[in-house]
Amino acid sequence: MTAYYAAPLAEAVTVLERSRVGDPATASFGLTRSARNDYRDPGYARLAFEARRLWLEFQERSGEPMLVDCGCLNLAKSSVTPDLNNTYAAQSFAVLEQLQLRREVFSAAGLQERFPQFDADGGWLDVDAGFIDVVAVTRALRRALRARGVRVAENSVLRGIARSGRAWSVTTDSGLVDCDVLVVTAGLGTNDVLELVPGCSVRFPLRPARPLQSKYFIPPARMRGLFTEAVLPVFAYLDIGIYGHPLYEGKTPGVKIGFYHPPDVTLVWDGCSPSSPCSRAPSTTSAALRPPGSLTATRRASQR
Repeated sequence: MTAYYAAPLAEAVTVLERSRVGDPATASFGLTRSARNDYRDPGYARLAFEARRLWLEFQERSGEPMLVDCGCLNLAKSSVTPDLNNTYAAQSFAVLEQLQLRREVFSAAGLQERFPQFDADGGWLDVDAGFIDVVAVTRALRRALRARGVRVAENSVLRGIARSGRAWSVTTDSGLVDCDVLVVTAGLGTNDVLELVPGCSVRFPLRPARPLQSKYFIPPARMRGLFTEAVLPVFAYLDIGIYGHPLYEGKTPGVKIGFYHPPDVTLVWDGCSPSSPCSRAPSTTSAALRPPGSLTATRRASQR
């Protein structure tokens, strides 16, 4: 996406991808990814909302559906986390209030009326949220980058970065790339790239933040309509490390259930584990659903 928006501002843009688009280790792998604003850090929540605006703009230009706006519902149950006001759901909702982003809160009764799939004591909904169709995004972005003349060089191993005046030279296994501007979008590999930048002492305290595992719950055919993106939001109970995506008709096999430990959340496991789900965690009724890097270079000079 960085390269897509940089392309109109430069003579040429090259993306140096360490692995390949669709690598299981990258965010471009899989079927769906959450798109949400419900973070406890206001600055991060602002960035997420701005990123959403750019994705919606890209979606409109591409003419292909990519973002599914089903909302993101955070859940809590007092038998699991007695202090509901101190849960991730309540704290992230307070940030949405602070930023005046669209949101709704539900009591237990209100939750049963709006989302009868869940059995919990409260629900906090991030309205302008949902999930991304990763396959559609990857396809549309590849097509859009080609249309804008962006070159994507996969399996590019960086060997060195040098600067002369205001120009940069990036050495890879495949040759040299000269450019005027470097943008590092390498995720967990950011510090490895910064090590190659002359005189750069900046490093970031990065660590992986991926689900422990994820599975698909396949609802019975007669109940399938309860779990599609039309009626079910993305849902999460991050205090016990669980989240899920609705069944995306024609795109995913079922309801995605993920086990995820957010770096800034102290989990309340209560004997839970991915192989032995928490018996007191909020469940869905009726179907008994239970919790079972790259571098972008823009240049005006020609590449060698």
